[in-house]
Amino acid sequence: MEYKLNEFATDDYKMLVELSNHQIKIKGIDVIPLTQKEIAEECKISYPTANKLITILIEKGCLKPAENKGRYIITSKGLACIEELEKVRIINEVISEKGE
Repeated sequence: MEYKLNEFATDDYKMLVELSNHQIKIKGIDVIPLTQKEIAEECKISYPTANKLITILIEKGCLKPAENKGRYIITSKGLACIEELEKVRIINEVISEKGE
């Protein structure tokens, strides 16, 4: 039986991972330089859904607005979530490979 992390990952987690792939350094701080519209396009979701997921990530403490309006920063909690779920993904791959 094969398990895939994507089957268990929530939409907000998937967005968090996608956002982490777009971080750039500005004045020594990792910032996501995308607007909500661009985030929606990158994640292939509607603008209202992107807005809702961003709000959820902010409420969970995984994301915070940057000083520049319309930009975001992944918090240490958000980075820790990505790191832990990446470990789960790797373990899942190893289990799947052994089951083949």
